[in-house]
Amino acid sequence: MLANATSQEGVVNVHQVDNKWYLEIPADLLGRELFWYSELAEMPASFVPILTALEVGSRMVKLERVHDALFVYDLNEPFQKRTSAPSKPGEQPSSEEKVTRPNLTLEEFSLPPALAALPIAAESPDGALVIDVTDVFATDLPDFSVAPALTFASLPVVGVAPDRSYVQSIKAFPRNLEISSFLTFMSSDQPSSASVVVRHSLTLLADEPMMPRFADPRVGYFTTSYNDFGATDSAGVITRELIDRYRLEKQDPAAELSEPVQPIVYYIGRNWPDKWRPYVKQAVEDWQVAFEAAGFQNAIVAMDAPSEEEDPDWDPADTRYSVIRWVEQPRANAQGPNIHDPRTGEILSAHVLIWSE
Repeated sequence: MLANATSQEGVVNVHQVDNKWYLEIPADLLGRELFWYSELAEMPASFVPILTALEVGSRMVKLERVHDALFVYDLNEPFQKRTSAPSKPGEQPSSEEKVTRPNLTLEEFSLPPALAALPIAAESPDGALVIDVTDVFATDLPDFSVAPALTFASLPVVGVAPDRSYVQSIKAFPRNLEISSFLTFMSSDQPSSASVVVRHSLTLLADEPMMPRFADPRVGYFTTSYNDFGATDSAGVITRELIDRYRLEKQDPAAELSEPVQPIVYYIGRNWPDKWRPYVKQAVEDWQVAFEAAGFQNAIVAMDAPSEEEDPDWDPADTRYSVIRWVEQPRANAQGPNIHDPRTGEILSAHVLIWSE
């Protein structure tokens, strides 16, 4: 190991040598399903009032070696075509009809596009691939581009200034990787440039996908839709909808009321004014009554985000956390997007934005 090198262990090992960043991709990660989510973490004050969402983009991806490069394939489009069918086919299955693990339809008609081809810099004896991502994440990635958000905010951009853009940090965790990019865009208007911080999260999806559940038109849910090519209740292709929901499982399946294996936890962001924190916490935990009716005790809880001293690695953009954020914008109302597993609709984390007016 070089004297000026530092390393982190995680789902992907990270190595930093001076200002160069390397990812060590283990052989057993190739071909597995990952969720790539990116958002604006920091931005100029000049266009904050116009911005209505932080998400830049999200994709389900897989990594595969092709010759001397690591290809990143987009699986979102292939998962729009499946061959699974409901247990009791109907025009619109009820919420009680669960779905088996979804399958892709004929592969020749579901070819995933390649988002990137990353040159392999080295290979370890155990088959791990080392790639240099210094330049990759120091620019505006085409499929996770920030340029449309800047243009929407009346800042027409003409490209990234490479001398003022760099990888700010990369953090490795057991099931996810967090990458921060400081990007400076050149503009044809005034001001002549704008800098933003984009946070990329790559999360290893569960080996055992959650059991999906069909949507019922009588109950309002956000949904994940797909085209079912194996439907037995239609002469052709039929569109199915899976509800977006958290994975809640009882510790004691036989008990009428049981604690969950993993509760739903919402963190109250660090920048919330102290006077509002008790009310935000109560607003979340008032939902416990509804979950008790469904057989779960303490199914949803609210916690203050850890301080910088308590956990310097904690980040609201980290896909391990659901966060209620206070957004200092002169606008009213709120927004509650979530990111979810495209295979099943399982909510991985939620990013609730509450504006200050």
